[in-house]
Amino acid sequence: MYRVILKIFLAFSMLAAIFSSCTRYYHIEANTFVDSKTIPNGFHPGSSFAIHPFEKEQTFLEKEVSQKIEQILVDKGYHVVPPNKADYYLTFSISMTSSTHIVQVPEYVPGKTKTKKGSYGGIEYEEEITEDGDVIYVPEEQTLYHGELIVIAYDPILYKHSKEDSKIWEGTAINSDENKDLRQVVDYLLVSLFEYFGKGTKRSIEVEIQENSEEVKKLRDQMVGLLRSS
Repeated sequence: MYRVILKIFLAFSMLAAIFSSCTRYYHIEANTFVDSKTIPNGFHPGSSFAIHPFEKEQTFLEKEVSQKIEQILVDKGYHVVPPNKADYYLTFSISMTSSTHIVQVPEYVPGKTKTKKGSYGGIEYEEEITEDGDVIYVPEEQTLYHGELIVIAYDPILYKHSKEDSKIWEGTAINSDENKDLRQVVDYLLVSLFEYFGKGTKRSIEVEIQENSEEVKKLRDQMVGLLRSS
C-alpha cells in the first residue's frame, strides 16, 4: 500500500511540475503590405518618421503606444522627428473587440461505487468497488477579446494630395484570447508587427511570442526608464 501511495504522489508531483513550468504564448496574426516600387529594400537606415495616431486627439494609451513605437524605431536605427522634417509619416490605431462562443469543455464524472459481499474461509466480508469514471463534454460560454494594432507609413509629399495613394507600408497585428487588458496585449502586438517593418509578408502569418518574451521585457523596461528620467 505504501508503495502505491508513493507512486501516486510522485506522479502528481511530476504533473504539477510540468504544468507549473508551462510558458504561455501569444499567437499573433500578422499581415503586412509594402509598396515595393517606392521602398524595394524597405526603409533606409537612418530614415526619419513622424508618429501620430489616426485620431487627432490622443488618449493616454495612445500616447504610451506612440512612445513605444518611437523606442522601437530608435532601436532599429531610425529617427523620430516633427512632421515638417520627416521622411515618412507613421500613423497607428489600437482597438479591442469581443465575441462570445459556446465551447465544449471536458468534465470528469466519477464512477459509481458498489458494495460487494462475499466470504472467504468462512469469514464474511464487504468490499467497495468503484467503477471507472467517464469524461463528458458540457457546453460553456467563452468570451474572446480581439486586440488589433494597425500601423501605416505614408510618403509625406504624396500625402498632401491623396492620403490613400501615399501609403507605402501597412501592417496589422491581431491577438485573440481571454486577455481583455489591451494595455498589456499591445506590447506583444508591437513587437510582433515591427519584426516585419518595411517588409511585406505576402500572406497572413502567425507569430508565436512567449509571455515572458525578452523583447517585450526590454520594451517595458525602456518605458520605465523614460518615466524615471522625465
